[in-house]
Amino acid sequence: MKNTFWILLFFGLLGASGVHAQQQKYSVVAYVDADAIVKEMPEYKEAKTKLEAYQKQQVGSVDKDTKEIAVYYQEVMKKVEEGTLTPKDQAAAEAKLQEMQELLQQKQLTVNESLVRKEKEYTKSMYERFEKAIKKVAIDNKYDYIIESRFLLHSANTAIDATDKLKKELGL
Repeated sequence: MKNTFWILLFFGLLGASGVHAQQQKYSVVAYVDADAIVKEMPEYKEAKTKLEAYQKQQVGSVDKDTKEIAVYYQEVMKKVEEGTLTPKDQAAAEAKLQEMQELLQQKQLTVNESLVRKEKEYTKSMYERFEKAIKKVAIDNKYDYIIESRFLLHSANTAIDATDKLKKELGL
């Protein structure tokens, strides 16, 4: 009786695992060249133009401050060479130069942070549209996963290039 129980249990588990294996399906994986698609989107071109203009403006401001520091430094050095600066005035000029440098570094950091914020602001709607289109392509074509092609290390002939489908969905 004890052996019969174990035999029935063994065959029951074996049968259940066989049914499970038959029901198991493979995931459908597609890939897209997201960089190429994004660069074709009109929103990308607009965002890039706006960001370049903003960057030019911000960098111009930093360059102006850099030139002012260079001019002040040259003036101080000229006075030092001529011997027209007292040690007290020279120490004050050095302190002012140090302060100007620190302010410039802070401004450069602020400009960089500002550029990142502006890039996010300018591209937010584009990436939302892109993500919505990816989801729709995945659902419409019954893809379990859509990955970026540059992260695809190997593909047996089962992965599907969905780049054209995504472009069509985005109207490109």
